[in-house]
Amino acid sequence: MSNTEQKATKGMVKLVLTIVVVAVIIAVAYLAFFTAGTSLG
Repeated sequence: MSNTEQKATKGMVKLVLTIVVVAVIIAVAYLAFFTAGTSLG
């Protein structure tokens, strides 16, 4: 594997991890907001 290939792989992993983290944050925020809204109303 060449150096550029390793860089590309690292970039892909970083991108995927970022997407996963953002998705988890959105899911948690949505669930927290959803449960808070239902418990209030």
